[in-house]
Amino acid sequence: MTKPSLSSLTWFTLCAAVLVAFAAAVGVFWQTGGQPFQYTTLRGQTVEIYNQGLYQYDQSVIAVGFRIGDAYALLVGLPCLLISLWQARRGSLRGRLFLAGTLAYLLYLYLSLGFGAAYNHLLLAYILIVSLTLLGFFAAIRTFDTASLPRHYAANAPMRGTGIFLIVTGVILFLIWLLLSLLPALLAGTVPAELGS
Repeated sequence: MTKPSLSSLTWFTLCAAVLVAFAAAVGVFWQTGGQPFQYTTLRGQTVEIYNQGLYQYDQSVIAVGFRIGDAYALLVGLPCLLISLWQARRGSLRGRLFLAGTLAYLLYLYLSLGFGAAYNHLLLAYILIVSLTLLGFFAAIRTFDTASLPRHYAANAPMRGTGIFLIVTGVILFLIWLLLSLLPALLAGTVPAELGS
């Protein structure tokens, strides 16, 4: 692990942590007094709009999901980010792997919010978090000596089983989405319900 990459990794991670704490806290705690209302989309579907807090322009079911994601980021993601950074700075390979995984999780979460949530006051924060976590993830990856990584795993580590599990899970989730959402909507000439607004 080179010192410059650890230094940049630390700064990317700490800046991302501050923004994640801010964005997630706003998503969880900022509430307005609006009541949900029905809205007819351009495609003629009637959906319920949340009309509260940061996610006031999103469908209710999606807005609640975003708020749960924010709460999870505050309660689990942020502590994991800081703990894994602390471990990585102490020279732990597990800490660096944990940090890369946590940065990837936050990258996915805030990419989803940036593209999936209706425009809100935190779009620039989402863009900054995505940028910082992406740069941090690549900085974390650069700290690994990939040639020596295999020797850190036990010879009997369940790599094949883990790989099969991940592939099967991904295929099943895709098939569920395809068979329960996309194909019925295509056959009916409508839009999947979860994409209503």
